[in-house]
Amino acid sequence: MLKGGEGLWSSSASIAGMSRSVFACPTKGGRENVKRRKFCFPAGKMIPWRTPRKTVDEMPNPFPMTVRMTFPRLLLLVVGCLLVGCQEPAGPAVDKPSALLSIFGSEQGIDIVQASTVVHAYRLADGSYYQDDLADYERAGEPVPVPEVDQVTLRDLLLDEGSYELEMAKGCEPVFGVGMRFTSGGKAVDILFCFQCDILAVYQDGRAVGDEDFDPARTRLVTLVKKFFPNDNVIEQLH
Repeated sequence: MLKGGEGLWSSSASIAGMSRSVFACPTKGGRENVKRRKFCFPAGKMIPWRTPRKTVDEMPNPFPMTVRMTFPRLLLLVVGCLLVGCQEPAGPAVDKPSALLSIFGSEQGIDIVQASTVVHAYRLADGSYYQDDLADYERAGEPVPVPEVDQVTLRDLLLDEGSYELEMAKGCEPVFGVGMRFTSGGKAVDILFCFQCDILAVYQDGRAVGDEDFDPARTRLVTLVKKFFPNDNVIEQLH
């Protein structure tokens, strides 16, 4: 049995000697380079090199993922553009020159006629001279619904600047015999016609807003009015 610390000291010395022989890093002269010992590794052990970086060819290709992320967005954009492009306007755009504005009083009056979905024709009593308020006119008979195909013709005529004689004024006092009501969205525009003077007057929501001579459109308007009132003797005499 070992005395005191001799056994412990002897064992420690043996271990130190073994470690010294295993981890020694000799120089050319056979001496150990103590300063380099911390960089030496046990004999026969693999040196743990850092994992090498991957080359460009070995790295994963991000293109498929990019396509998966981008394709739905592109598809949504294309579909949205197609939907917007396929939408049709509610009606053909109407040029609104100053001449039409002076006749119909405002852009709203023109829009009501253009967008009207219900149009009626009606007769006025004899002696219907110009009045500022539509309610002051006396009607004769019931209003007649205008067929859709004739509504289109009426709109085209009344919203065409060429249907009016804009360069002259007549010294004629109109006596209105026929009226047309255009209704859209709760709003109404009434147009009264005097076929003796070829003058029309425009009323929006019951108030006079403008008037003009319609000589260039007389023939076509007479044809339509005869169609709306086929049994009216006075209308039949128009030419």
